[in-house]
Amino acid sequence: MKKLFFTSAFVLSIIVTYAQSYRYRPTTEPEGVRFGIKGGVNLANVIVSPRPGNLVNGRTDLHAGLFADIPVAEKFSIQPELLYSRQGFRILNGIGSVTMNTISVPVLAKIHVTPNVSIVAGPQVSYLANARIGLNSWFAINYDNAFQKVGIDGVAGLEFEAGNFVVGGRYNYGFNNLNKDFKFSKNSDMSFNDLVQLRNSTVQLSVGYKF
Repeated sequence: MKKLFFTSAFVLSIIVTYAQSYRYRPTTEPEGVRFGIKGGVNLANVIVSPRPGNLVNGRTDLHAGLFADIPVAEKFSIQPELLYSRQGFRILNGIGSVTMNTISVPVLAKIHVTPNVSIVAGPQVSYLANARIGLNSWFAINYDNAFQKVGIDGVAGLEFEAGNFVVGGRYNYGFNNLNKDFKFSKNSDMSFNDLVQLRNSTVQLSVGYKF
């Protein structure tokens, strides 16, 4: 967590430094950097390979965080974000559930199709701060060691701006397997990932405000 904190602080300090220098460029260049806050709903799930019938289902949770809109050209900008996101999945129609608390850093290219509508796309790096598995609402236990700490996603979506408000929808697809791999025995050639692979599959709907 210390490494994640210092990395996030370093990234944000670069953004702030760039923003301050950008604000004082001539007015003939694109509008200066704007910062904002956002939050919304995660329609979270995992893509399981091979697919286990209806054993695994999606779950609804939340995300919230900060973002910056850094203009590069008249119709193009870069949008880095720092988000807290709760993801995971349900097991056996909700009898059990896995909750993944992550810190996500998407860095998105933003194409302004119209003054109000934009396409966003780019990579996202996520750090798994904590994972818990629960049985109904009775109890939950830490399950961190079952999953990879770092995940890489591809992100694509749309944003609509009305004044200072931003409404967006996007899809996050996981490029890497969420499972930690291990051998069933020292003499076995088969590992857990030979049998099951999990990839992130999350739809995010959000509302934000630019300052």
